[in-house]
Amino acid sequence: MSKFRKLEKSTIQKINQLQDFHVFTGFSYDRYEKMVKAGYEKGSVYNTRTDTSVKEIELSKILFTYLDRELPKIVIYQLVSYLDDFFIEFLGLLMLKQTINIENNFKDFRSKMNIANITPIDESSLIELRESRHIIAHRSGIADISYIKNAGSAARASLNNLLTFDRPYVYDSADFLKRIIHSLTKAAIDARYS
Repeated sequence: MSKFRKLEKSTIQKINQLQDFHVFTGFSYDRYEKMVKAGYEKGSVYNTRTDTSVKEIELSKILFTYLDRELPKIVIYQLVSYLDDFFIEFLGLLMLKQTINIENNFKDFRSKMNIANITPIDESSLIELRESRHIIAHRSGIADISYIKNAGSAARASLNNLLTFDRPYVYDSADFLKRIIHSLTKAAIDARYS
C-alpha cells in the first residue's frame, strides 16, 4: 500500500478557510487528514466522527456550496488561478495518473447546458492552462517536463474537449462546474491514495 501523502501546508490552509468544510464534516481538515491516514494504513474504510463507515469523504462536496455561493459564473482556467495550489495539485494528479476519462462522465453534458449562457473565452487563457504542466512539474518535484506532457496528454485532451464545441466557451452552469470539480477531485484522491 502506498504511503499516505500529506497535502502541502498552503493547500490545507485554503481548505480550512472554507467554512463549508467544517459544516460538512464537523471537524477541521487536520482531523480529516488523520482519519484518512489511519483508514488507509489499516487498509480499510475510515469513520467519521459519528462512526459512519464511508469509502471516502470527497473534497469536491465541500467545494460545491462554496462555488455556488461565491463563484456563480466562472471559467475553468480562472479556477486554476483562483484556487491556486489546491486546484493545480488536483489537476496535476489527474494529468499524471489518468485515473479517469473525463469525457465518459459528461456524455450528456451538452444536452443539459443552457446554451443561452455560453460566452466565448480568450484563447490565450486556455494556452496558459495547457502550459500549467510546468507549474505542476515544479510543485511535484518532477524535472522531466516531457514525461508530464506525454502522460497527461489524454487527460488534457478530454478536458479541452469539454470546454470546446468549435471554440472555447465559458459555462455559466454551477452543475457543470460541480461535475468537473467532482471528477477532478475523485481522480486526485484516487491518485493520492492508490
